[in-house]
Amino acid sequence: MANPGISRGRTFGSCHIVEEILGEDDFGVVAKCCSTMTNKTVAIKFSKSEESVVDQVICISFELLDQSLHLYLRDKNTQCLSMEELRPILHQLTTALSHLHSINIIHVDLKPVNIMVVDCHQHPFKVKIIDFGLACSASEMQQGERRGTVSYRTPQMSLGSFDMWALGLTMAELVMGCKLYPGLTDYDVLRVIIETPGQPPDDILDHDVYTQDFFYAENCGRPRWRFKTPDDVYNEYGFRATETRSIKLCSLDDIEQKMEPHRNQKMLVSVIKSLLNLDPCRRITTQEVHQFFALSLPQSSSRDRNDAIHINYQERHLTPPGSHQLYIPIKPPPPVNMSAPVIGEGQKDGKGSPHRCPTSCGVTISGRDPHPISTGLCSLLQHANKDSGEEIESGGGQSRQQGSMPRPVRDPSGPRFPSAATG
Repeated sequence: MANPGISRGRTFGSCHIVEEILGEDDFGVVAKCCSTMTNKTVAIKFSKSEESVVDQVICISFELLDQSLHLYLRDKNTQCLSMEELRPILHQLTTALSHLHSINIIHVDLKPVNIMVVDCHQHPFKVKIIDFGLACSASEMQQGERRGTVSYRTPQMSLGSFDMWALGLTMAELVMGCKLYPGLTDYDVLRVIIETPGQPPDDILDHDVYTQDFFYAENCGRPRWRFKTPDDVYNEYGFRATETRSIKLCSLDDIEQKMEPHRNQKMLVSVIKSLLNLDPCRRITTQEVHQFFALSLPQSSSRDRNDAIHINYQERHLTPPGSHQLYIPIKPPPPVNMSAPVIGEGQKDGKGSPHRCPTSCGVTISGRDPHPISTGLCSLLQHANKDSGEEIESGGGQSRQQGSMPRPVRDPSGPRFPSAATG
């Protein structure tokens, strides 16, 4: 891919002047730009084109957001959030996820890096979810498919519970100031999980497509599966497990000891434990999480409640003269009595920028593919409009299609271990 030649002071289009380079990845460059026509500052992603394309570059304009929740946490003296700070942030996240799931869309890669603080000074507790590059329809997911960041990925990769597992890990990280289940590989993460809440039940492991990568089958007794030791993994796969935890917990109840004292901390830990249930069918839903936040949040205005009913996928292109924007209407999710979700556009902390697709409603979400249409998000929204019989089960949040269950598959990329030994 060729670098589009972004530099400070350069003018793009007819009115955008580059003020600062915010970040760069394999697919594009994100820059802070000022429009000479509106005097507004925006974030623009300039996609990297093929070497043969030198005259044109795809540009996407986004709302300029402040910094990720990850960096916001890092810059705080305490490196964790108090309950008063946590409640409004997590309320917005659960509301946003509730709307996504109501139209059968899974974010797949929820984590503090992909949650942007709108304005750290004026609105420190207003956040927006970004980076929808991996988002997909629940009906497109197959059990065993590997998506998302390893430290936030549900151990069974079961359908429909990705986002709730990631939300639980995000909540824990915000109150502890560090990752709950860190790791460089799937084995590292699973080892930490087993040492904390324990090993998944046999009936879960019996049906997981990756069980034999990480467990030995026992001929008799319970449990039927024995987790492979680091020595077993080294002998079999040729790499050594890596310990990356800064805090070691004996159980999820120990999270309470790492939090700032608060009268509702036991309830919060209970919510986190319910989100991190090893049985995906017993993981709580966004609606159930909302019961926790409803205890102390102020009543929202009627305008907020109306705004919460709709989600707006917006996509703005800096396109050549004569081109046009593509608008795809989607069915609005059912009304809910919540304050407005904050799913938003923005840029991914120096490693890619969001992506938006337009409709006619009121809140925005973003992704990271440099080619706006190629992510499949537009076709995803079209698919969400179809009365195809797909639904999200209220109990476990598992996706299914009427009359059939999805077939588990192994990811074609092979074993989830490094190919070479590490020290």
